[in-house]
Amino acid sequence: MTTYLAGPELGVRHPARRVAVLRANPDVDISIGTDEIQPRAISIRGRASITEVDGVADEYALAAKRYLGEEAAASLLQSAARPGTRQARIAVRPTWVGLLDFETRLPSPLGGVL
Repeated sequence: MTTYLAGPELGVRHPARRVAVLRANPDVDISIGTDEIQPRAISIRGRASITEVDGVADEYALAAKRYLGEEAAASLLQSAARPGTRQARIAVRPTWVGLLDFETRLPSPLGGVL
């Protein structure tokens, strides 16, 4: 995952607060779910690490192309890839992964999975 630390051309004047929060407490829980009538979700627990990148991180450019299309991504990346742009790459090393299918595995009211 990426986030901006600086991007003067894009109006980013201060690093995203999440970077300081993750540096202070790198233990994270990420949930990614589907948008289906019978939802499924994956829950990932682990530790985040942050690497600073001058310019635009490769993952950010790939995601922009995938979700915006080549033309819109090219415009965004041209704006972002200017002097002073800096991003943070946030990586998570999993310590636990669980799948919630809401049929055989449900979230527990006390946290975790039933």
